[in-house]
Formats: sequence, C-alpha cells, structure tokens
Amino acid sequence: MFTLILSKIFWGAVTILTIPTTLILVSWNAVPGDSTYKIKTGLEQVILGAAPSSNLKSTLQIKYTEKRFNEVQKVLSTSHASESLDNFNNQLIASENSVNEIKNVEEKKIQTQNLIKTLEDVSQKIEQESQSHPTPAITITLTPTKIPFTPIPTTHNKIEINIPTRAITIVPTKSPPTTTPTDTSNKNPDPNIPDKLEKTKEKIDETIKELKKSQEQEQNNSQKQNNNIDLKTNNSNQDNQKKDNKK
Repeated sequence: MFTLILSKIFWGAVTILTIPTTLILVSWNAVPGDSTYKIKTGLEQVILGAAPSSNLKSTLQIKYTEKRFNEVQKVLSTSHASESLDNFNNQLIASENSVNEIKNVEEKKIQTQNLIKTLEDVSQKIEQESQSHPTPAITITLTPTKIPFTPIPTTHNKIEINIPTRAITIVPTKSPPTTTPTDTSNKNPDPNIPDKLEKTKEKIDETIKELKKSQEQEQNNSQKQNNNIDLKTNNSNQDNQKKDNKK
C-alpha cells in the first residue's frame, strides 16, 4: 500500500514536470506568427519572475534581447517582420531598465558592458545585412501597342500608331536585408520594413551611447568617492600625528 502511494506520487511529479518541459521544447524555436510563440514568451516571463536577484534578471533580459533579434532575422521577409521588430524594441527598453535597476556597482558595470556588447553585435549585423544584400536596379519595359484610329467615319481605312519601346531604369537608394523566413507560406513583406529597420538601428546606437555615458558617470562618481575617502584618511592620519607630537 505504501509502495503504491509512493508510486502515484512519483508519477504525478513526473507528469507535472513533463508538461512545462514539453512546452519549452515545442516552443523553443517559435517565431512571431507561430501558434506556440505566446507560450514561449509566457514561459520567459515566468522564468524572469522567478529570478532571485536583479543581476540574474538583467542577464535573462539581455539573453531575451538576443533571441528577439534572432527572430527578426528569421521573419524579416514575411508579414510578421513589423511585429518582430516591435518585440525587439520593447525588449531593448526592458533590458536597459533592468540594467539600470541593479544596485551593486560592480554587477551593474558588468551587465552594462554585456548589454553594450550585445547591442553592438546587433547593430553590426543590421549593417552587414544591408550591405550584403543590395537590391538590383529595376527595369520597367513598355511594350509597343497598336491603337486603331479612324479619322473619318465614312471611310474604312484604319491607321495604326506604334508606340516605341522604352526602358526605364530605377535604382533604389535603400535595400532591405534578405533572410530566409521560417514560414515560407506567409510571404508578404511590409514595404515599410527597411525604414523601420533603419530606425531600430538608430535606436540601438543611441542606447549604446547612453549606456556608455552612464558608465562613464558611474566611474567618475566612484573615483570621486575614492578620492574623498583618501582625503579623509589623510586628514585623520595628520590629526593623529599632531596629537602624537603634542604628547
């Protein structure tokens, strides 16, 4: 009887642990547009909420930033590109806020450097994608057509006017990055994606500058505090020396 109860408890625990494990495996590579994508982001928030420290939360947020950009690359040529870029921009803000919430100076310094490195890699990838996939010149050819024309209603003679063929070449100034989408059945790229991607890169570069500036200010404040401590220590030593001399 006791063995049976233990067996039921064991298999119940296995079942409970199997459910979230299965969900994680199924949704691990999900991207915007997939039915399991919300499960993936929901599990991420559960893990984030269970993080015991602000330092660990910041580490998770930075990892999520990498994942959001990987998703952007996978769906960039589909109708879900705009949604994926919005997800990345929201995650960028969340990661920056998470780093700023760290109280420990050394931990904050390390996480700031990690976020800067991640964003620099993303910015570089966007630049490389734009340069390595230029859009070729588009040639539009006007085919000749014959238009019947009757000058006098009483006659049956027709004059045909030939419109000569002309080629018009259009060279675009910007070209969107080309990636292989995971959902080939949903190809409907948004024409505004190139501009949106460029704005995302500008936001990334601006965030990098703000993080570096904040890091410099932290270092300057830390240096000032150290100088003040050294000054107080020197003054205290001098006072003690004077007291000793008087004795």
